[in-house]
Amino acid sequence: MDFYNFVGKSPIVQMAKFKETLDDSSAALAAMSPMIEQQRQWNPYTSQGGTAAALAGDDFVVVASDTRLTGPNEIEILSRNCEKTHILTNKIILNSCGFYGDVLQLKRLLKLRIDHYEFVYQHAMSLEQCSEMLARMLYSRRSFPYYTGAILCGIDSDGHGSIYGYDPIGCMERFPFNASGYGGKIVQTFFENQWTFSTVSPEERKKMPAPTLERALSVMRDAFRGLSERETTTGDSVKLYWAKAGEDQVHHQTFRLRGD
Repeated sequence: MDFYNFVGKSPIVQMAKFKETLDDSSAALAAMSPMIEQQRQWNPYTSQGGTAAALAGDDFVVVASDTRLTGPNEIEILSRNCEKTHILTNKIILNSCGFYGDVLQLKRLLKLRIDHYEFVYQHAMSLEQCSEMLARMLYSRRSFPYYTGAILCGIDSDGHGSIYGYDPIGCMERFPFNASGYGGKIVQTFFENQWTFSTVSPEERKKMPAPTLERALSVMRDAFRGLSERETTTGDSVKLYWAKAGEDQVHHQTFRLRGD
């Protein structure tokens, strides 16, 4: 409100000016009300982009995730080298997207319990046991869940590749493939078409290539290359891991994606 607009004016003009200034102030407050309301609200969860995916074969599993970490508005790139795939043992791999703080906390607790099990019982925890333990860990936090799309992968006790998918409160299901994160739906559709051939007729399916490890690696690379052209929070590079029955190590490879 400018004082000099009212000096030397008649009372009628002064009142008209005052009402005009008051209307302008009310309009400004109305425009700011959404911002004020947003500041009052607090959300403990923030999804930080990215995509994680896994493919299982008869005696192998292939796991991959991108390395881009984005902010809450999906336009800020916080990191270009963020690890979302975590090797827990030589047969168990955790792949997860969501809020990165919860991802790291879940990985830390899971690794701690696996190490404690091996110390107490003097043998390695199996993938099946770890999958049940993870489901109970997530369910125990159901009132304030970990904001993660966890995928537990590896080689089971029978030597088969296995993938377990979870929701934030611990509901678990075994899949031949799975994906989570912002690009999860796109990647799963691609896997249905190129890995399990669910979209073709049974006659055509017989002519499709066998689900070998080499083909799984090729399908995974193609999935992330195509996804990075369509999904902005997935990019920079991909960490690719695979484990095979009868081997005591997890193999690793990195390939670049677009960085914009």
